[in-house]
Amino acid sequence: MGHAIDRRADVYAVAAIGYELLTGAAINLDLVALVQHGVEGWPHLPNPSAVRRELPPELDGILIGALSFEPGGRPPSCLELEHQLAAVAAAHGYAADDKAVASWVLAETPRRAPRTSGAVRNAG
Repeated sequence: MGHAIDRRADVYAVAAIGYELLTGAAINLDLVALVQHGVEGWPHLPNPSAVRRELPPELDGILIGALSFEPGGRPPSCLELEHQLAAVAAAHGYAADDKAVASWVLAETPRRAPRTSGAVRNAG
């Protein structure tokens, strides 16, 4: 798009992933194609809380703001975006530390039977 690349490009990417994770809706990240729709109403997406009513409305401004067309409209860093999201999560009781997330991932990951060492015998 001709803008200087800085941390706010990463903010845009993280916000796009967050939008997809929270709403379940895929978004197009091809900015050149999207700009054909115009800057007015950017990013041309419904608010997350409109897609999933159980999401806190405070997320709307955070994620849509982080997806701003103009880099100056985004948080200055992913750290700032993290702080904004963490505040909403804490206010709604969604906060989890790394151990809680690891436990959840482990519980959600399908278990595979352990591999046995040695030769496989022909039963036939």
